[in-house]
Amino acid sequence: MLDYNDHYSNSDHSSPYNREATHNEVITDYAKATELNPDYQNTYQHGWSYVRIGEYDRAIADFTSLINMNPDSGEAYYGRGEVYADKGDYDKAIADFTRDIELGDIYCHFARGLAYAKIGNKSEAIADFDVIVRLSGDPELIPNAKQEIERLQT
Repeated sequence: MLDYNDHYSNSDHSSPYNREATHNEVITDYAKATELNPDYQNTYQHGWSYVRIGEYDRAIADFTSLINMNPDSGEAYYGRGEVYADKGDYDKAIADFTRDIELGDIYCHFARGLAYAKIGNKSEAIADFDVIVRLSGDPELIPNAKQEIERLQT
């Protein structure tokens, strides 16, 4: 049994990467930890735990709570944007990815490019992938961005 008043033991136990805990156990642990100690990291992990089991509306609520805690949190906008994209709500995903980019996350151009491609906006998608190619310096992401540009240009 976890001591829910001990934030650190709870965070360690509830890690979504802990293979021994089921997703439901992780969610239960994070919900309790967040209730007792509503810090950013608990809520962030709680949101991703909901994503892993397909509870998208609950994940959106957690990421929105993070944005309310810290309106300059790019990772919260990115997380919520990913959930919106998973739900097929690409306009909302694009809005959140755009805010994350405004906050300085160059890599989010890739996610926004994918969302633009999904709604058929090839020119905006290509522009985002081009930013990744020209400015990211990411040796793993650049080939993927080039592949997306090529796919969109055919």
